[in-house]
Amino acid sequence: VHACGMVDSDGCGLLCAGNSGDGKSAMASIWDDHSEGRVVLKDDRVVVRESAGQLRIHGTPWSGDYPVHSDLSAPLKAVCHLHHGSSNHLERLSGARAASGLLPRSFLPLWDRR
Repeated sequence: VHACGMVDSDGCGLLCAGNSGDGKSAMASIWDDHSEGRVVLKDDRVVVRESAGQLRIHGTPWSGDYPVHSDLSAPLKAVCHLHHGSSNHLERLSGARAASGLLPRSFLPLWDRR
């Protein structure tokens, strides 16, 4: 997913999906600057996998603007959609609206029938 992945001090994962310029690297920097047990997984591409009936987010080595990445993973607790704007606000999205915002920021895994 084109997103910033972070882990809170309770070990729960937060996925902040966004397009280029929406603030993924800024979120990583802010999260890292105030880190008391918090971890930045990656600021650009984060893997989401199902494991034992639970969604988990994983850091990746692929480059982003923020120089930190981690090979840790965490259970997914929340998904945010970032949009660059002139003010900060938080809005709960319906399931359909949340999914429609996440799908265009998702990368299909490479698959080979062989």
